[in-house]
Parts: sequence; C-alpha cells; structure tokens
Amino acid sequence: MDLPRPLNDWSKTHDGVPGIPVRQHLLAVACVAEALLRRYPRLCDRCHITSQALFFLAASHDVGKLSLDFLQKSSVWLERQGLAEKAAQGSWKTVYARPHPRISCDSLQKFLVDNRLANKKTAACWAAVVGAHHGRISKAYSSAPLILKEAERLLEEERQTCLHELWEHFGRPSLPEVSGKDDPVLWCVAGLVTLADWLGSDEHFFPPDMLLDEDALRRRAEEAVETIGLGLPVVAQGLAFAEIFAGRSPYPLQAEAAAAIDRPGIHIIEAPMGMGKTEAALWAAYHLLARGQADGIFFALPTQATSNRMFLRFADFVRRVCPQAVPAQLIHGNSWLQDELKALVCPATPGSGADPCWFNTTRRSLFAPFGVGTVDQALLAVLAVRHFALRRFALAGKVVVIDEVHTYDMYTGTLVRYLCRELEHLGCTVIILSATLTEEARCSLLSLPAGEEGRDVPYPRISGRAGSDVLPERCPPSLPDKVVHVAHPGREEALAQAVELAGQGAQILWVCNTVARAQEDFMELRQRAAAREKGPDVGLLHSRFPFYRRESLERAWMARLGPEGERTEGSILVSTQIVEQSVDLDADVLFSELAPTDMLLQRLGRLWRHPRSGRPVEAPLFCLLREGVSCEDLRQMDAAAIRAGLGEKAFVYSPYVLLRTLELWEPLEELALPSGIRGLMAATYAEKDVPPGWEALYAEDYGQDLADRRLADMGTDIWQVALDDAAALKTRLSAEDALMVLARAREGDRIALLEGGDAVMPPDGRISLAAARRLHRNTVRIPASCLSGKPQDGQLAPYHIDGCLLAGEGAMVAPLLRPGRALYWDEDLGVVIRKEER
Repeated sequence: MDLPRPLNDWSKTHDGVPGIPVRQHLLAVACVAEALLRRYPRLCDRCHITSQALFFLAASHDVGKLSLDFLQKSSVWLERQGLAEKAAQGSWKTVYARPHPRISCDSLQKFLVDNRLANKKTAACWAAVVGAHHGRISKAYSSAPLILKEAERLLEEERQTCLHELWEHFGRPSLPEVSGKDDPVLWCVAGLVTLADWLGSDEHFFPPDMLLDEDALRRRAEEAVETIGLGLPVVAQGLAFAEIFAGRSPYPLQAEAAAAIDRPGIHIIEAPMGMGKTEAALWAAYHLLARGQADGIFFALPTQATSNRMFLRFADFVRRVCPQAVPAQLIHGNSWLQDELKALVCPATPGSGADPCWFNTTRRSLFAPFGVGTVDQALLAVLAVRHFALRRFALAGKVVVIDEVHTYDMYTGTLVRYLCRELEHLGCTVIILSATLTEEARCSLLSLPAGEEGRDVPYPRISGRAGSDVLPERCPPSLPDKVVHVAHPGREEALAQAVELAGQGAQILWVCNTVARAQEDFMELRQRAAAREKGPDVGLLHSRFPFYRRESLERAWMARLGPEGERTEGSILVSTQIVEQSVDLDADVLFSELAPTDMLLQRLGRLWRHPRSGRPVEAPLFCLLREGVSCEDLRQMDAAAIRAGLGEKAFVYSPYVLLRTLELWEPLEELALPSGIRGLMAATYAEKDVPPGWEALYAEDYGQDLADRRLADMGTDIWQVALDDAAALKTRLSAEDALMVLARAREGDRIALLEGGDAVMPPDGRISLAAARRLHRNTVRIPASCLSGKPQDGQLAPYHIDGCLLAGEGAMVAPLLRPGRALYWDEDLGVVIRKEER
C-alpha cells in the first residue's frame, strides 16, 4: 500500500486539528528530563546511567506515534493525507489498533539490537521502560518480535530513522547492561520518563499548535519544573535539636539516632512508647538532608487517622528545616477531605514561587519533597498496579519512615519487606519504628539470618544495614520503669469498677476488639453512670461513625484525655483498636479485652503516658478482662471448642496467638514497663510444645501465612502485562466493606445528608467538589457480610460510594440487606448492626 511521502505526522491535536509533529514532542520531553535531572542531581549516579542516555530514552517514548495505529485517530489528518477512503475500505480502525506505547517499545528494542547497542535481554528491558510511560508495561519480557504488515514496514523505517536521529542528537549514548528484568534501576528511569511525558504534554507550557525550536523547548521545560516546585530546596544548615523541636533537649535515643543513621540503608529504631521515636527519625532525617544524602522525606503510618494526627507535627518540622519547600503534603485516599487541616500549612512560605496545587492527587503527591500519609501509598510502588514506576521514582533517594511496623499482618508485612529492599536499591534511607517488634521480624526486615528470641536482647535498640555492611547496634538508656498493677476482673466486676473509679475522678480508657462489643459496653457503662448522682461522662469512639461525627468525637476526647486535657472530673472513653497507635491519650486506668501481647502493650502505651500530679489512683492500673474459660480448660479443648470459648475476638486475631497471650498474662499481677516489653514479646512468640488443640490452630495459622505470603509475592510481579485497572491489587487483606452515605431523606437527585445540608446529584453525574466532600463526610463503612450483594448506585458510584442508607427512626433502609440483619443509626452509638430473628 502506497503512503504519501513525506508523511506529515502529528503528536498533539488542537481543537481536533493535528498540531505539533512527533519529533517536537519527543524533544520537549527530553528537555523536561534535562530540567528534572537538575532537581535530582544524584539520579544518574544512583542508576549508573549517563544523562545523555536518559534523554535518549525519554525522547524515544512516543516514537510509536509514527504509525497508522496512532495517526489515523485524527479524521482531519486522514483527509489531508488523502487516506480517508483507504482507511474506510481497509478497516484501518480494526487492522491498525496497537497502542502507541507498545509500538515504541517494539521499535526501540529493534533499534538497540540491530545497532548492537545492547544484548537481547538488556534491549528488552530498556524498551519496556520506554513502553511503560502510560503506567502499564506494554508487553511481556519474553514476547516474540512483532511481525509487521506491509504498510507498517515503511513506517517502521521512519521510526528507526527517528530513533537514530535522536541517538545521534544526544551524543550516541550507550545504555548500561541490566542485571535482570527486575533490576530496580529500570523502574526508577521509567518513572522519570513518565513524569517527563506528563510535563512535556502540559499544554500550558507546550501548546499543541505552536512550533518551537529546541532552545525554546528547553526554556519552557525549565519553567514547568520550576513552577511545580519539584526537587529539594536549600536545607537550613546547623540547626540544633531545640530549634527544630520547640525548645526541647534530645533524649538519648534521639541523639543516638542521628549518629547511627548516617547513610542510606535500612535502619530500625526499637523503643517503648513515649521515648520520642518520631523525633528520633526526623532528627536523623534532618542530618541526612543537610549533608545532601537525601532528596526529601515520606513519613508512612498505618492508618489515615494516624496520618492526619502526624500531619501538623510533620509540617512544622518541614517549615523549620526547609523554609522554601512547597508545603508538606498529606497523602492518603481521603486527604482531599482534609481542607481545613491542610489550610494550616498553606500557602507556601513567602518567596517560594512554586504552586503546590500540582501535588493534589495521590499519584503526584509523592513527588513533593515532604509528605506524610499511609504506608499504602508507598506499597503501591511495589505492587503491579498502574504507574507503580512513577511512585518508585517519586520515592527514590528519600528518607522513608515506616511507623508502627508491627501492626501489619503477613500479607502487608511481606509487602513492607519487599518495599524496604526496593527502596534500598533506589538510594533511600528507610527508618522503621516499632515498640513491639519480634527479633524474627527485625532480622527479616534487615535481610539478616534469623536471630534467637530471648529475654536478653537489648531494648531500646538502633540497628541497621547499609549495603552489605551490618551496622553496629546502639543501645541508648531506656525510660525509668513504671510498675503497672495488673488485675483480672470479670466483665460485670469491671463495669462496676470502671464507673466507681471514674466517679472518683479517674480518666478511664476501655478498649474492645470489635465495634459491636464497644457499643454494648458503652451502653452498659452509660446506664450505670447515669444511675449515680453526678455520674461520670461516658463516650464512645470507633470506626463505624460517619466521618464528620468521628472527627467531632476525636476532637472532644483528645481535648479531654490529651496531654493538655482538663481533668476536673472523671470520664470513661470506650473505644476499639483505633486508640492503639499514634494517639496521645493519657489514661489513669486501662480496661481491655484480651488481644495479642503486642496489641496489649500498645494499649498500655496510653496508660500514665505523661508525668502528671494529682492522679486519683496511686499507681498505673491495667484491668485485663477475664475470659469466660480459663487457660487450663482451654488446654483440654479441640480447635473448634477453643474458638467458641474465645468468642468474637477469635475472628479478629489469631486464636493461637490469643492462647499464647492468655497463658502468659493470666498469672500476671504486675508488670514493669518498659523493661518487661522485650521479655513478654519473646515469650509470646517463642516456639514451644503446646496441647493438640493449640497445635491444630498453629497449623492453620502457618498455612494461612504461607498463602498470604505467596499472594504478596504474586502481587509484586510487575510483569503482569495483562493486568488491567479493574484488577485492583490490594495493599491489605481485610474484610470487604461497602461505603454508604448516611442520609435523612432521598428524593430523586436530592440527598438530605445526616450532618445537615443537601447534596444534589446532577443527571450527568458531575457534582461540585464541595458537594463531593459533603457526601464523603457523611459516609460510613458497612461490612459487606451484612449485604446479600454488592450495592451499585449509578449516581454515587463515580465517587466510590456504593449506596445510600436512610437514617431516621428505627431501622435504616439498606439495599440488599442480608436477611436476619438490621442496621440502626444512633448519634452516640454510630451505626449499629443487629442480628434479628427471621
């Protein structure tokens, strides 16, 4: 088939009309890559690649647009080239339907091999990098060479000529040989190419209808990168600890951290609650920034709630150490709801010309020099999801702090370990924080031979590895011990005791393992308190409140039980696991259901957290609610009977770990903290002979852990080319939830929200950002097990909301509610799920 020569190609359109040619767009993206390298000066050394090779790869990304598959997308172009009739007769839309990134990938691979610039393996890898600029690997590593149709052979010659011109233009660069298809350097470069393409396609800086020479393209590229605020601005030098952290002097742990964490690698800080691990990590990070050994910081926490609480502290740190940086970013799936919180750190410091709005998406926000968010955002850099490479590049060279690492199950924990290894290869400094880390977990995170669990392991401890060097351990002094009295009341006795102590002025924290149990205990405690003259306040906090209500409750109880809280009267806060981590609550007495040792120790971190005079109890008191079945009786039971005996908590935590915890804690009458933490953890998880029923539960755990680990390994196979956006790999294995809007009424397109006000859903589904925020503020997560199917609301689905619950008098109206279940709304209880007789 004859094609017109020369073939006037196009890369971008303007009002439907073909605009700039392909070669101009390729040079524009290379110019952006050049501007980016000035912001990331260590990238080439880290990736062992020359800047010219990077420019060549960036420029090659869209050479696949020199194809009929792409060019025919413009009907105007077909008419101008006199090809419209041929296209219709030849069914070009069906015949030529390859995505242009795949064509770029094939053509670059052929160019590298034919010109002997790389062996087949290396050529396939670098071609995949270029072909992944739309976020997904274009073809499998072992795919056979493409067989071209007759018409495409002419355009393949054009692509090969273009690639040769680019190669000559950038000084005939050589590409480094890669160690294998999983070489981490590949995907860091892929992220750079993708980002350069994003910016090089920004019509504000590169109009699609304006022909520009290379000098003009270079000036516009510099302007684009400068406007966004990418890269790390100048770091304030020589700051003292007190200048960064509100006049405080460093604890020994914090001083040791800065000395121990002196180079990129993987480092672990193990220390009890209240020793300032957060400040220790940030103090070490500041020194790395000041020495030019880091390009920024990402602080990763286990939940959105803990991220929100850390955000202002972190933003204040950033303002002090890097005054000209764009504001710290809050990075998690619902950060867009936190306008009031983010407004406290914006606008940027006067004098910074950067526009922080560019970072206002989860994919872009990791590029900000400083961010705090959920660990899930970092884990997406190692899962085979779209734009994983972009996230890897965004994290490369940063200090990545992973807090509360002990909280993750086998699946997420495996992903965290994989993330740590990848980040190390990308020149990052990974700082892992934990109060209750087992020796086995520590060695696994550091890729060291398994250590022996034992009571003589030092604690606190700072340990690490940098490359092949195992760093000397540092063991700063711990906090003075506090002796915690441990009681084991039954539930009825505990309820009465909590109300009595609160009536005497004590601040009580009552922690349950499930929302349903917390609701039941709250109602009982509230009733008992109301029966007393001037009875104590009783509150409830859990995850089944809509966002607006939980926000209000958290604010009120943080004001009461926080470090500066008013304590004129006693109170009882009933809650769930949400108070275990990164919550600065200070209780006089703690009541808790049985949970694994590490979770109990985390809960104990809220007990007598701060020095305080005038407490109504003489010593810290921990009341571990007695089980209905004794440990001795549980030894005689089979696995099924044990589960029944442990009740609902056996569906929340491993029954085997609960048994080992109960065996250890049941005889305890007092506990020295923090010196007792290491011994308790070791004794809970050490191998030992156990009864047959316990052995069966352990075998179930072992099998489940193997399955979860295998699932995590499969999820990190980034060469899953066939994976599409609908196959959303998860960062956590948890029960499925449905996100539902709580409404007082719904009439057609109008939703009267529970909080007050309306949200109107236009027929086209496009609502304002403010209305979308109102919707999300009124959402609550309902376990999918309550529903007989997945609800689908055509109007709400675009906002990742499954449906609408009408909350009024009595039961709520829920779509697809499973028979025998009922939902109720109560301002104090939240959403209540009840099983009812059919």
